[in-house]
Amino acid sequence: MSDTATTITDASVLQAIISHLLNFGARAAEDARWLVSILPDDLLGFFRSEVMKAIREKAGNDAVKTRKIFLSLGKTAKVIFGPEYAATKGKLDSASKQAVARSGRNQGEIGSLRTNA
Repeated sequence: MSDTATTITDASVLQAIISHLLNFGARAAEDARWLVSILPDDLLGFFRSEVMKAIREKAGNDAVKTRKIFLSLGKTAKVIFGPEYAATKGKLDSASKQAVARSGRNQGEIGSLRTNA
């Protein structure tokens, strides 16, 4: 292997997988289903936390955008987060409502948070 060759690491593979899931959103549900089926429980927890970290980074750590990206994943998020989906969504809903209230964003956004919950 030459010095200029790209080294494939576990971290880069994980990043590529997460990037694929985020870019394809709900269309990646089958890919997510397969991946979740082969991951042991301890790695599944780690994978979920890495996916959430990537969602937050993609949203620029904005709570409203984080919630929007999470919801846009649709079935893919439900597959990845499994039994933790409802609790994760609830936390994101709460954080998003608090961010909207703090920033004084318009009432239309607050209303949409209530109707999408």
